[in-house]
Amino acid sequence: MARIRGNNHAFGWPGLEPRWTHGDKDGIGTAYSAASRIWFTVWNGIVTEVYYPTVDMPQLRDVQLLFTDGQSFFHQETQYLETCIQRMPSCLGYRVEGRDPEGRYAYVKEIIADPHLPCLLQRVTVRAKPEWLSRLKTYVLCAPHLDVGGSQNNAFVVQFCGRELLMAEKNGTWLALMCSTPFSRLSVGYVGASDGWTDLSHGFQFDWQFDQALNGNVALTGELELAAAQEFVVGIAFGNSQQRAIATLFQSLAQPFESQRSRFVEQWERTHKSHDPLEDQSGDGGHLFHASYKLLLAHEDKAFQGAIVASLAIPWGQAKGDSEGEGGYHLVWTRDLVQCAGGLLAAGNVETPLRSLIYLATSQSDDGSFAQNFWVDGTPFWTGIQLDELAFPILLAHKLWRSDGLRGFDPYPMVLKAAAYLIRQGPATRQERWEEAGGYSPSTLAVYIAALVCAANFAANRGDCDAERLLLQVADWVEANIEAWTVTNEGTLLEGVRRHYVRLNPFQPGDPLPVGDAGGLALTVNNRAEGLDHSYPAREIVDAGFLELVRYGVRAADDPIISDSIRVVDATLKVDTPSGTCWRRYNNDGYGQREDGGPFVGSGKGRGWPLLTGERGHYELASGRDARQYVRWLEGFATPTHLLPEQVWDEDDRPEQHLKRGRPTGSAVPLLWAHAEYIKLLRSVHDGRVFDLIPEVADRYIRNRSILHDVQFWSIQHPSGSVQCGRTLRILAETAFEAHFSLDNWSTTTDTQSTSTNLGIDYCDIVIPDSQRVSLQFALFWTVQRRWEGRDFEVNCTEREGGPSQ
Repeated sequence: MARIRGNNHAFGWPGLEPRWTHGDKDGIGTAYSAASRIWFTVWNGIVTEVYYPTVDMPQLRDVQLLFTDGQSFFHQETQYLETCIQRMPSCLGYRVEGRDPEGRYAYVKEIIADPHLPCLLQRVTVRAKPEWLSRLKTYVLCAPHLDVGGSQNNAFVVQFCGRELLMAEKNGTWLALMCSTPFSRLSVGYVGASDGWTDLSHGFQFDWQFDQALNGNVALTGELELAAAQEFVVGIAFGNSQQRAIATLFQSLAQPFESQRSRFVEQWERTHKSHDPLEDQSGDGGHLFHASYKLLLAHEDKAFQGAIVASLAIPWGQAKGDSEGEGGYHLVWTRDLVQCAGGLLAAGNVETPLRSLIYLATSQSDDGSFAQNFWVDGTPFWTGIQLDELAFPILLAHKLWRSDGLRGFDPYPMVLKAAAYLIRQGPATRQERWEEAGGYSPSTLAVYIAALVCAANFAANRGDCDAERLLLQVADWVEANIEAWTVTNEGTLLEGVRRHYVRLNPFQPGDPLPVGDAGGLALTVNNRAEGLDHSYPAREIVDAGFLELVRYGVRAADDPIISDSIRVVDATLKVDTPSGTCWRRYNNDGYGQREDGGPFVGSGKGRGWPLLTGERGHYELASGRDARQYVRWLEGFATPTHLLPEQVWDEDDRPEQHLKRGRPTGSAVPLLWAHAEYIKLLRSVHDGRVFDLIPEVADRYIRNRSILHDVQFWSIQHPSGSVQCGRTLRILAETAFEAHFSLDNWSTTTDTQSTSTNLGIDYCDIVIPDSQRVSLQFALFWTVQRRWEGRDFEVNCTEREGGPSQ
């Protein structure tokens, strides 16, 4: 049995306030095998977050090597030493080469995961001049952040089977660290007070040898005598008990590293057979394509299969503590998951996207919604409602259906519930795709309309004509109002262009449907620094989200308003860099590296997003132009280890802060959505058409508009203020009702019973005569609850005009 070495407790409780590590990773790694439930990241040559037992649970801040001669210098990998990192061919393992600038020593690290066990393996080879070898000592320094946090960790020096090893524990999760070569000395302590780094940095000697450091921010340190062994393997294993972690560690280190690496590489090489040869469309020999495909696979959880997190990164993590660490990108967003699944589909992989669809179906709430984001077990994290995240799973189900990829799974119940929620809550969304504001968003409306058409296709296939008709009628109504709700006629951003899409028309559910110019209301912009404006007329804030209308087939690429909006976006958001051209999310965006180059901490300045280069490339292809330049630009934004950043620095270089124009900022690297977009763009160029285009949507709204319905909708969620004479007003509700209405100021009344549908939505129609000149007035009686709504409603009847309805 293992036992703690002694009772010598470290001083300095609880240590410094814990922080995470940088979000701009140089590497993401895991074994392809589902048996090895461990993931790791690499930054600046060292291993940073390690995730276990699921892809959303970081358990480690970092682990790195320290070097000293005991007399004249003390080096750590991330400072002073010169390092170079490369991704191993054909897999997600990494090789790091480091050297002392004065030439006294150098080292090589090979970093992989055990191909079958939850154990991180690093083989280290140190080379030193003979006169330095006898004096040089190497230390392994590890900072646990167990159970997703650096506070309340417990650290021990443990003796087992004739060896001493380092261990940490928190809430039943255990970490065990040992080398193939025995440590000569070991200690645990509190970060910034009694840890090994603090000890060595104050005098180049490893004097402290504490046995325990409890309930704090702790670090583990082990010393290696290089004269005894210049090559060694560092293992860090995890388990849900002390025994499990120790057994895993000893079992993993018992196998030769060469055989472990061979199996690790062979597993990843199997994936080459599961994708189409899209590398022919690349400009870099397929390096980014192959890496992107593996990264999408690597971000899928191995216990909750189908769950793909947005990124194994915590943006600007070095400035964030425990609570912010929980809010990193290692969570599931349905938007990002569906984009990743679409990227895999574009590469020819059907099995993983099907798992993702089934996973989403099991994560759906009873009311049909999906949480804004959630842990892989389905527990919500943020709880905002974003209608595009409700729509995307429908698009994935439809894509798999049309690709004959559903196998034996029936997504119809999920599709029907999600579509019903869209109708009940939409078309205004509480948050659009940038997650910061609500209202009428061109990008959300594009996915919303496309999803309702796809849901109608499912309903038609099931012979559910009532649901099909209602879904199409709502889709047609929203489509007819896109310009009225999201286009300004009074634009000021580009001289000569007055009519263009806005980022957002800021209405909320429950507000009357918009009337008047879409840019007139004030839009609040989040994350702006103190002292800067936070509120702007909506017409003055633009993004390129309207391109989603073209992507899915709601609008033609040569639509005049689309073309004019492109001009405005290019004049306002376009950024040229040495790496390529990209676009900012929207003007006056505050989510990004600060003006002084510091990390985003509640405020900053939005930078260029390579993801948007891919979206623009798809638009150019839809317009009949060559999109290969956009492929090249995306490849130019990739890191040397083939990771695509969320954001790139878009101002003059700041060498002292390692910020170069066109290179990653401290936000998330990689962003899986960007990798999926790159693969989709390769597929679209290969096919000569946009991969995400939905033919049924384009047929309906671009090629055959004569089939569109002409029904106007009213609901308590989105009440219409007026209806044109000669049209039908359809009242929607979530339960059965009776409409008691009058067309002559209550002189006479009519009662109409609602019609139920399989969508769980009731409706009734009121036909407005052509000659109507007074308002429609009505009251609602809820027949199941046997009660009146308690207020009357009024809708103005206006003379019918040409153009889109209100």
